[in-house]
Amino acid sequence: MDKILLSPSQYQKISSKYLDDGKQQDQWRLGDIAIDHEGAQTIARMITHYGSSATTNSFHLSSITAIEMTSQLFIIALHYMLGLKEKQQEVWQIKCVSNNVRPITNPNSIAIAMKLQYLKRRNNRVYCRQNFIISDLNGGLGEIELTGAMDLN
Repeated sequence: MDKILLSPSQYQKISSKYLDDGKQQDQWRLGDIAIDHEGAQTIARMITHYGSSATTNSFHLSSITAIEMTSQLFIIALHYMLGLKEKQQEVWQIKCVSNNVRPITNPNSIAIAMKLQYLKRRNNRVYCRQNFIISDLNGGLGEIELTGAMDLN
């Protein structure tokens, strides 16, 4: 196949409206967090969301939003596990693996369960891996694995 150059007007009708403009409409909040040194659980909810006409429901949780939610819980849990009361440094995401098993379609009750895989200190840096299960009451299911690092002061 020969390479051609597509202008925005040529690819506009085949590009994702969600990625172009819709994801900016997604706003969410985590609820109360049950946490210990092995993991955490919370219920997230969408404050506002983009409704796609390409799906049968007006909402399904995007991979992007799911990763944002789990990343926030990762940061909070990491600080808690280290005994830090305030955010110290940025957490660098080293690796993210996402598996969307079944669509999450309930915007009001997105359950997130986190399990610590490891927490290691090396010199002035801490490394952490957490596994997440995301689900809803409609049978939606997703799995995310995040690995990150944070420098310690």
